[in-house]
Amino acid sequence: MRRKTGHARVDGHPGWVVGADEVGWGCMAGPLAVGAVAAPTGWDDERVRDSKQMTEAEREAVWSAYSEHPEVFTTVCRYEAWEVDKMGPATARRMAFCNALAAAIAAVPDEVPALVVVDGLLELGLDHPVISLPKADMDVPECALASVMAKVWRDRELVKLGKEFPGYGWAENKGYVTPEHKAKLRELGPTPQHRRSYKPVADIVKELEDDQPQRLWEMMDEDG
Repeated sequence: MRRKTGHARVDGHPGWVVGADEVGWGCMAGPLAVGAVAAPTGWDDERVRDSKQMTEAEREAVWSAYSEHPEVFTTVCRYEAWEVDKMGPATARRMAFCNALAAAIAAVPDEVPALVVVDGLLELGLDHPVISLPKADMDVPECALASVMAKVWRDRELVKLGKEFPGYGWAENKGYVTPEHKAKLRELGPTPQHRRSYKPVADIVKELEDDQPQRLWEMMDEDG
Protein backbone atom coordinates (compact mmCIF):
# COMPACT_ATOMS: atom_id res chain seq x y z
CA MET A 1 0.00 0.00 0.00
CA ARG A 2 1.25 3.47 -0.88
CA ARG A 3 2.19 5.46 2.21
CA LYS A 4 -0.02 8.41 3.14
CA THR A 5 1.54 11.83 2.76
CA GLY A 6 -1.18 13.78 4.51
CA HIS A 7 -1.49 15.84 1.32
CA ALA A 8 -4.65 15.10 -0.66
CA ARG A 9 -3.22 16.28 -3.99
CA VAL A 10 -0.39 13.76 -3.72
CA ASP A 11 -2.34 10.82 -2.31
CA GLY A 12 -5.23 11.18 -4.74
CA HIS A 13 -3.34 12.02 -7.93
CA PRO A 14 -4.55 9.95 -10.93
CA GLY A 15 -1.34 10.09 -13.01
CA TRP A 16 2.37 9.81 -12.46
CA VAL A 17 4.25 11.45 -9.58
CA VAL A 18 7.62 13.12 -10.09
CA GLY A 19 9.69 13.72 -6.96
CA ALA A 20 13.04 15.38 -6.33
CA ASP A 21 15.44 15.91 -3.47
CA GLU A 22 18.99 17.25 -3.08
CA VAL A 23 22.10 16.02 -1.31
CA GLY A 24 25.20 18.01 -0.46
CA TRP A 25 23.94 21.59 -0.51
CA GLY A 26 25.21 22.14 3.03
CA CYS A 27 28.61 20.59 2.35
CA MET A 28 31.80 22.62 2.11
CA ALA A 29 33.47 20.31 -0.40
CA GLY A 30 32.49 18.17 -3.36
CA PRO A 31 29.60 18.34 -5.82
CA LEU A 32 25.95 19.18 -5.24
CA ALA A 33 23.53 16.47 -6.39
CA VAL A 34 19.78 16.48 -7.02
CA GLY A 35 17.92 13.26 -7.69
CA ALA A 36 14.61 13.08 -9.53
CA VAL A 37 12.21 10.16 -9.93
CA ALA A 38 9.13 9.59 -12.09
CA ALA A 39 6.85 6.71 -11.13
CA PRO A 40 3.31 5.61 -12.04
CA THR A 41 0.43 6.04 -9.64
CA GLY A 42 0.45 3.46 -6.88
CA TRP A 43 4.19 2.81 -6.93
CA ASP A 44 5.79 2.32 -3.54
CA ASP A 45 8.57 0.20 -2.10
CA GLU A 46 8.91 -0.44 1.62
CA ARG A 47 12.70 -0.57 1.22
CA VAL A 48 12.74 3.10 0.17
CA ARG A 49 12.82 5.64 2.99
CA ASP A 50 14.44 8.96 3.71
CA SER A 51 18.07 8.25 2.79
CA LYS A 52 19.28 9.60 6.14
CA GLN A 53 17.33 6.83 7.89
CA MET A 54 18.88 4.05 5.82
CA THR A 55 22.18 2.25 6.16
CA GLU A 56 24.76 2.42 3.39
CA ALA A 57 24.02 -1.21 2.47
CA GLU A 58 20.29 -0.48 2.24
CA ARG A 59 20.90 2.55 0.02
CA GLU A 60 23.22 0.57 -2.25
CA ALA A 61 20.60 -2.19 -2.61
CA VAL A 62 17.96 0.36 -3.61
CA TRP A 63 20.37 2.00 -6.06
CA SER A 64 21.00 -1.37 -7.72
CA ALA A 65 17.26 -2.05 -7.94
CA TYR A 66 16.34 1.29 -9.52
CA SER A 67 19.36 2.57 -11.45
CA GLU A 68 18.00 0.85 -14.59
CA HIS A 69 14.42 0.07 -13.61
CA PRO A 70 12.00 -0.61 -16.52
CA GLU A 71 9.06 1.26 -14.97
CA VAL A 72 10.52 3.85 -12.58
CA PHE A 73 12.70 6.58 -14.09
CA THR A 74 15.58 7.95 -12.00
CA THR A 75 18.19 10.58 -12.72
CA VAL A 76 20.80 12.62 -10.84
CA CYS A 77 21.81 16.15 -11.83
CA ARG A 78 25.07 17.41 -10.33
CA TYR A 79 27.11 20.56 -10.20
CA GLU A 80 30.81 20.53 -9.35
CA ALA A 81 32.24 22.64 -6.53
CA TRP A 82 33.60 25.26 -8.93
CA GLU A 83 30.18 25.54 -10.60
CA VAL A 84 28.51 26.04 -7.22
CA ASP A 85 31.03 28.82 -6.49
CA LYS A 86 30.53 30.44 -9.90
CA MET A 87 26.73 30.32 -9.88
CA GLY A 88 26.22 30.81 -6.15
CA PRO A 89 24.84 28.06 -3.88
CA ALA A 90 21.17 29.08 -4.17
CA THR A 91 21.25 29.35 -7.97
CA ALA A 92 23.15 26.09 -8.35
CA ARG A 93 20.62 24.31 -6.17
CA ARG A 94 17.66 25.74 -8.09
CA MET A 95 19.19 24.90 -11.47
CA ALA A 96 20.03 21.36 -10.37
CA PHE A 97 16.41 20.84 -9.29
CA CYS A 98 15.10 22.30 -12.55
CA ASN A 99 17.35 20.16 -14.76
CA ALA A 100 16.70 16.95 -12.84
CA LEU A 101 12.95 17.55 -12.82
CA ALA A 102 12.89 18.40 -16.52
CA ALA A 103 14.47 15.03 -17.33
CA ALA A 104 12.03 13.18 -15.07
CA ILE A 105 8.97 15.02 -16.41
CA ALA A 106 10.06 14.18 -19.95
CA ALA A 107 10.05 10.48 -19.00
CA VAL A 108 6.34 10.55 -18.11
CA PRO A 109 4.24 8.99 -20.91
CA ASP A 110 2.53 11.46 -23.22
CA GLU A 111 -0.94 12.69 -22.19
CA VAL A 112 -0.49 11.34 -18.65
CA PRO A 113 -0.76 14.00 -15.91
CA ALA A 114 2.39 14.43 -13.86
CA LEU A 115 2.31 15.77 -10.32
CA VAL A 116 5.67 17.27 -9.32
CA VAL A 117 6.71 17.28 -5.66
CA VAL A 118 9.97 18.60 -4.24
CA ASP A 119 11.41 18.30 -0.77
CA GLY A 120 11.59 21.65 1.01
CA LEU A 121 10.19 25.08 0.25
CA LEU A 122 11.56 26.08 -3.13
CA GLU A 123 10.60 28.58 -5.82
CA LEU A 124 11.86 26.92 -8.99
CA GLY A 125 10.10 28.91 -11.70
CA LEU A 126 9.25 25.81 -13.75
CA ASP A 127 6.48 25.94 -16.35
CA HIS A 128 5.05 22.82 -14.72
CA PRO A 129 3.18 23.26 -11.39
CA VAL A 130 5.24 22.14 -8.40
CA ILE A 131 4.19 21.22 -4.86
CA SER A 132 6.85 22.03 -2.25
CA LEU A 133 6.51 19.90 0.87
CA PRO A 134 8.77 20.07 3.91
CA LYS A 135 10.03 16.57 4.81
CA ALA A 136 8.68 15.17 1.53
CA ASP A 137 11.52 12.65 1.53
CA MET A 138 9.89 11.06 4.59
CA ASP A 139 6.35 10.87 3.14
CA VAL A 140 6.47 10.81 -0.66
CA PRO A 141 8.08 7.64 -2.05
CA GLU A 142 9.33 9.35 -5.20
CA CYS A 143 11.12 12.03 -3.16
CA ALA A 144 12.56 9.38 -0.85
CA LEU A 145 13.94 7.42 -3.80
CA ALA A 146 15.31 10.63 -5.30
CA SER A 147 17.21 11.30 -2.08
CA VAL A 148 18.64 7.77 -2.09
CA MET A 149 19.81 7.95 -5.72
CA ALA A 150 21.44 11.34 -5.18
CA LYS A 151 23.13 10.29 -1.94
CA VAL A 152 24.55 7.05 -3.30
CA TRP A 153 25.97 8.84 -6.34
CA ARG A 154 27.47 11.63 -4.23
CA ASP A 155 28.86 9.34 -1.52
CA ARG A 156 30.62 7.25 -4.16
CA GLU A 157 32.02 10.41 -5.73
CA LEU A 158 33.40 11.66 -2.40
CA VAL A 159 35.13 8.33 -1.80
CA LYS A 160 36.85 8.69 -5.18
CA LEU A 161 37.76 12.32 -4.52
CA GLY A 162 39.12 11.31 -1.12
CA LYS A 163 41.69 9.14 -2.88
CA GLU A 164 42.59 12.00 -5.23
CA PHE A 165 42.89 14.47 -2.34
CA PRO A 166 43.91 12.37 0.70
CA GLY A 167 43.95 13.64 4.24
CA TYR A 168 40.58 15.38 4.48
CA GLY A 169 38.54 12.35 5.49
CA TRP A 170 36.01 12.66 2.68
CA ALA A 171 35.23 8.95 2.68
CA GLU A 172 33.90 9.48 6.21
CA ASN A 173 32.62 13.09 6.36
CA LYS A 174 31.45 13.21 2.70
CA GLY A 175 32.51 16.84 2.48
CA TYR A 176 30.22 18.08 5.26
CA VAL A 177 31.27 20.72 7.76
CA THR A 178 32.74 18.85 10.74
CA PRO A 179 35.37 19.94 13.28
CA GLU A 180 37.77 17.34 11.89
CA HIS A 181 37.23 18.50 8.30
CA LYS A 182 37.80 22.14 9.26
CA ALA A 183 40.96 21.19 11.16
CA LYS A 184 42.33 19.36 8.12
CA LEU A 185 41.45 22.32 5.90
CA ARG A 186 43.53 24.55 8.18
CA GLU A 187 46.37 22.04 8.21
CA LEU A 188 46.48 21.10 4.53
CA GLY A 189 44.88 24.12 2.83
CA PRO A 190 41.99 24.17 0.33
CA THR A 191 41.64 21.87 -2.68
CA PRO A 192 39.79 22.59 -5.95
CA GLN A 193 36.93 20.61 -4.43
CA HIS A 194 36.42 23.04 -1.52
CA ARG A 195 33.63 25.54 -2.09
CA ARG A 196 35.22 28.93 -1.51
CA SER A 197 31.82 30.65 -1.64
CA TYR A 198 30.88 28.86 1.60
CA LYS A 199 31.60 30.74 4.81
CA PRO A 200 33.48 27.96 6.65
CA VAL A 201 35.88 27.61 3.72
CA ALA A 202 36.13 31.35 3.07
CA ASP A 203 36.90 32.06 6.72
CA ILE A 204 39.64 29.44 6.93
CA VAL A 205 41.17 30.47 3.60
CA LYS A 206 41.31 34.07 4.89
CA GLU A 207 42.98 32.85 8.08
CA LEU A 208 45.60 31.04 6.04
CA GLU A 209 46.18 34.02 3.77
CA ASP A 210 46.50 36.39 6.74
CA ASP A 211 49.03 34.01 8.30
CA GLN A 212 51.28 34.01 5.23
CA PRO A 213 53.25 37.23 6.02
CA GLN A 214 53.90 36.07 9.58
CA ARG A 215 55.05 32.67 8.33
CA LEU A 216 57.38 34.38 5.82
CA TRP A 217 59.07 36.31 8.63
CA GLU A 218 59.44 33.11 10.62
CA MET A 219 61.13 31.42 7.67
CA MET A 220 63.52 34.37 7.23
CA ASP A 221 64.45 34.18 10.90
CA GLU A 222 65.09 30.44 10.58
CA ASP A 223 67.43 31.11 7.64
CA GLY A 224 69.35 33.68 9.65
